[in-house]
Amino acid sequence: MHLTCLLWLAASPVAAQLPAAFAQAVPAADLARALSLAQQTAQALAPAEASISTRLGAVDARLRPAPCARVDSFVPRGVPPWGATRIGLRCASGPVAWTLFVPVHIQVQAPALALKTALPAGQKVGNEHLMLATVDWSARPQAPLTDAAQVLGRTLTRSVAAGAALREQDLKQRRWFVAGDRVKVVSGGAGFSVAAEGLALNDGHDGQRVRVQLLSGSGNVNNGNNGNSGSQRGPIVQGQAVGLHRVELPL
Repeated sequence: MHLTCLLWLAASPVAAQLPAAFAQAVPAADLARALSLAQQTAQALAPAEASISTRLGAVDARLRPAPCARVDSFVPRGVPPWGATRIGLRCASGPVAWTLFVPVHIQVQAPALALKTALPAGQKVGNEHLMLATVDWSARPQAPLTDAAQVLGRTLTRSVAAGAALREQDLKQRRWFVAGDRVKVVSGGAGFSVAAEGLALNDGHDGQRVRVQLLSGSGNVNNGNNGNSGSQRGPIVQGQAVGLHRVELPL
């Protein structure tokens, strides 16, 4: 990959357009290593079958770093792994210590769930609407969805074009139960698991925290019916809504 980046830098019109001060300060081999690091970071988060391409963006002509014998690269904290992103450069051997960031564009092509036909906002997604297609994961910061179980039966929050990949933000959050429902509260670890029943104190949206009042002396989970006859209210705990009338407590 490093040799590929060096060849790309030699042939790229962008390389020829690098500001003179920047090109003199940053050795081509070190810049190639920086691009390679950016690509490796994207590769680590992308599917194994993904096709990834990396190119240097337009470097600000106002950057005038002092000449440096060796430049180390790093991934800045909080930058997106693909799309329009940045890579950090730090002078490790030179008369003046400096750190700067250069733009990088990383494109990721990989399979994901997409729509066969355009659908409007408010449409519930069914199996007949879905197909697996190679799409541009880097078109938006959020990764596309790849598991049909994450999509089926959910409602679109916006209109989505035919062939477009589906992302979590395109879909309304699942609501597994509402306040007042009986829920099963589970927890566990290596070699053990515990379960109890409780009363949801707020609506349970998928993956969100929810407050539950534990109940003692109750029967089976009531699958959404209120009431707690024969049950005594216990302590209030906080967990995560993970399924239909199901709450998971952290250890």
